[in-house]
Amino acid sequence: MRDRWVAREKELRSEVVKLRAQHDSLKEVVHDIHHAIKKSDEKRKHELDSLKVIHTKHSKAIESLKENHDQQSAHAERLQYLEELWSARVKLSQLRAGSSSEDRGSTPDEPRQRR
Repeated sequence: MRDRWVAREKELRSEVVKLRAQHDSLKEVVHDIHHAIKKSDEKRKHELDSLKVIHTKHSKAIESLKENHDQQSAHAERLQYLEELWSARVKLSQLRAGSSSEDRGSTPDEPRQRR
């Protein structure tokens, strides 16, 4: 009976050695996976930070373009207003020139003189 116990003890010790080897191997695998995940997360964080910088630059550029567009629209409106004003002045001058013979030689830049 003692021989059976000794044999069984040897089997169990052998099993323990195998299980410890598997445990150590699995520990290394888990460590490697953990390290790979951590490295991947750091890489993604760096990429995200880069994208945030690019997004900020693009947002500022878009805002600047909007401001320029608004300024150009305002300038265009003023220019159109001045052109309409000039056109009205020319028409008024032509009407005045046609209504009296004194004003035939006058231009919009020369004021009429009444006698």
